[in-house]
Amino acid sequence: MSLDAILEYPCRYDLDILYERLILYRYLLALYLCPGPTIVGGPLQITYREETKTSKINWIKTELDPVAPLEKKAPYLIKPLYIMGDISHDALLVFDLRDKIYEYIDSTGYPSWYLPVLQSVQVYAQIVAPGYRPVLSPCPLAPQFLEGRGSCSDWALLYLFLRCNREESFEKIQALLGEIPFIQLRRLIDGWRCFLWDLVRTQRLPEIRVLLQFIEKELPLESYEARKRIYQQISQQNIPGSLSVAYGFLKEKIEEDPSLEDDIQDRIDFVYLSESPSN
Repeated sequence: MSLDAILEYPCRYDLDILYERLILYRYLLALYLCPGPTIVGGPLQITYREETKTSKINWIKTELDPVAPLEKKAPYLIKPLYIMGDISHDALLVFDLRDKIYEYIDSTGYPSWYLPVLQSVQVYAQIVAPGYRPVLSPCPLAPQFLEGRGSCSDWALLYLFLRCNREESFEKIQALLGEIPFIQLRRLIDGWRCFLWDLVRTQRLPEIRVLLQFIEKELPLESYEARKRIYQQISQQNIPGSLSVAYGFLKEKIEEDPSLEDDIQDRIDFVYLSESPSN
């Protein structure tokens, strides 16, 4: 999918409703959009306070796996960056595993939270990637502000997609976007949002989300292993495999109570029905 194809992508949905829907699938989409060799890691969550201009990492939900074992397996490790607290914002943390650098990439340019969040990112990087050096990568174009409608999640996923599939530097991606007249940036992000929702629907991501929630509730001790294996299948764009793994983990529960399968299907049907964004 090229930028030209995204610009021309047919859009038949209510775009405002799509924003609310896609937020629920942002991590599943990140995995699906980046089939390799680049690796998408677990999200890094950071809490930001505007009054004090400070941030801190949510260590409870942070992956602390070292980066070094991945250096011979992939060119990049990309971690979705979810900034919470006084703002709600999506960005990216990219580890270049060949040049041993890392970048915090923000689609809004150089916002008030950029340096405080960068400081938290540096603390995290010193733990998981000692010896890596930071590269400042605010977006000089600030495309999210220029086009005025797209969300930070839209832009974060677009940057992730371009980085994974073109394996080009952030500067080159910026140059590509810079060739698009800014009045067409809105059309670009509208097409991108509709493309993402078509992926959600055609790749059965609502089913996966329901099954993950069900596993979390019914199999709390095994849920980490289940999520890990399901996410691995999604990152290989193997949706049937991920569904098979999910149902495999729930097999004993369903055998004990066959009505659970109907309950799961009812939840899936409800999600598809309630999340329909058609005009």
